[in-house]
Amino acid sequence: MPFGKISSLAATITLAVATTLLSAQTAPKPDSEQLHGSYTVTVSLDGVPGEFKGFVTYTSDGSAVANEIVPFAPPLDGATFTEDHGGWVSLGAGRFAVTLIKFASIRQSFVASARSRAIVESDEKGFHGRFRLDILDLSGQTLFTGTGNIQGERIVVDLSPSL
Repeated sequence: MPFGKISSLAATITLAVATTLLSAQTAPKPDSEQLHGSYTVTVSLDGVPGEFKGFVTYTSDGSAVANEIVPFAPPLDGATFTEDHGGWVSLGAGRFAVTLIKFASIRQSFVASARSRAIVESDEKGFHGRFRLDILDLSGQTLFTGTGNIQGERIVVDLSPSL
């Protein structure tokens, strides 16, 4: 095969591979995959002034891990909280149900658990939705119930050349 035809064939193959890779990275993902990733989050609780910041990571297998900086009222104002752990499922059409649980201790004694349940809507940049927070004592009695808003912005890889 002449050199010119080989070069044209190589260029065509290279272009086809590059186009395939680019479209694989930018193509819309199915609903069941849209939520997974890491996000910075902003949480606001109805009736409580201010917004609170944190992070959440949704894995492709339906698990979730989160943390946030939220000041709790007495008697939990001096408590130490674990990270939130939980899961998520697709409800279809870019909507997801999420449940997260964390534990609280005071002076190394378990005192309460906090459960958050949310319905969020996702797009390529992040998600937003409503949640319900229930804080329960050791016997399972409700200490606090509240609702609020949550929004998350997807953390993207920074490929800037300044590294």
